[in-house]
Amino acid sequence: MKRKGIFLIAAMIISAEALFPFLHASAATALASGMLVKSSAPEVYFMENGMRRWIASEKIFNEFEFQWDKILVVSDEDIKNYPRGRDITYASQYPDGALVRADGVKVYILERGARRWVETEQDFINLGLDWRAVMDISPVRLQRAYQGKTIANAQGILSPLTVLLNVPDKVLEDNTVKFRFTGVSARQDIRALSFETFLEGVDTGWVTVANERTITLPAGKTAHYRFFVRAKDPDGNADRTPEMYEFATKFSPYYGMVAIASANARAVDPAAEQFTIQGKTKALVNVTGWTVGSEKYRTSYIIPDAYEIPNHPFLERRSDIALNDKGKVIVYTGAGASGVNFRMNNCIGYLSNYYKFTPALPLLCPRPNTLETQKLSSYCQKVIAQNASCKEPNLNDILIDTECRDYIAARFNYSKCVEATYNYYDFLTDEWRVYLGHSREIWANEADAILLRDENGLVVSRYKY
Repeated sequence: MKRKGIFLIAAMIISAEALFPFLHASAATALASGMLVKSSAPEVYFMENGMRRWIASEKIFNEFEFQWDKILVVSDEDIKNYPRGRDITYASQYPDGALVRADGVKVYILERGARRWVETEQDFINLGLDWRAVMDISPVRLQRAYQGKTIANAQGILSPLTVLLNVPDKVLEDNTVKFRFTGVSARQDIRALSFETFLEGVDTGWVTVANERTITLPAGKTAHYRFFVRAKDPDGNADRTPEMYEFATKFSPYYGMVAIASANARAVDPAAEQFTIQGKTKALVNVTGWTVGSEKYRTSYIIPDAYEIPNHPFLERRSDIALNDKGKVIVYTGAGASGVNFRMNNCIGYLSNYYKFTPALPLLCPRPNTLETQKLSSYCQKVIAQNASCKEPNLNDILIDTECRDYIAARFNYSKCVEATYNYYDFLTDEWRVYLGHSREIWANEADAILLRDENGLVVSRYKY
């Protein structure tokens, strides 16, 4: 009967390995609770409930009365198969799972400040404990732990195995990860298994879940992570060699300094399809040469430079687009009416007299100096007062008043407005407009994300819609 059970378990393990390529039941050395372990590095760890906890100093090690010759040296690969828990930074109470004896005979397991006598050698074996973990300590030290319930007639442990089903990519550009897993048990229905998970750098202890876990990582942080999961049966027996998966997140150093603030990506008209990139820091960040693209379609479009002063015969100049926390660039899918990308300025509304912009430009051009206009005829003053902002008056309506005609022609148009005000401190605004020049939609109408990448291709911002 016993032999039949062993063969049944072996068959289950072999079948699981064939079905699930992530399973490697014998790939790691099983490190029992209470063991002292180290790898090629100098750090010594105490094994507690499937985790390794660093003993922070030699002083703490000695206060526990641990023995140096009880340290088990394992491979670097084996030790990495166990998550690193909280460091042991004081010796007031033994960590759970410590195995001690004070008289050379009775072995106790320490749990939550209590000492529990393991009555027989068979109980010790059935609990899956390791004789190498037993520490000989002084009676005084043992008495600091109060007497707990004796462990007798312990049942033999047949731990379940863990299988990873779905894992994220090895290198991620998102801060959300999802894992799915299952288990194999010789004694329990798979549906009765629960799972304990641990993500180094995020969790402080095992997190119990059903058969999957979604984790939100720190946004924009480039980091290396190790995820552990172990199956656990209703009797509390856990896989002694947790499954481990390593992955990394990689983000731009500009993450958080620039972001996609809004988008109208579902518009069916390319002229209306647009999104806004907003600066988030006081320092200027140059975004020219960066790219934007659809996460779903894996597309990429370069953010070009622009004209700081557009459409002027001799003041026109190109510039990289740099944003601080006041700056933004609106990126349109379609082509620009004037054929160029540009920075907004106080005279820009005059261009609406020559081009039809979608959306329309703001009409907030500088008004004429009243000290100058009061010298003009009352009729001319009336024409100027009634003229809409950024609108070029019809000179044919004022043919008779030559002085008025000359005054208006010298001021009420884009070029003259620029020449008169481009040296003013507030002439340029903090908004840029960029046109990608496409005649068709480039963003998905269904759920997708727009990715903004820096010059090295690293994600600066992700805008989901």
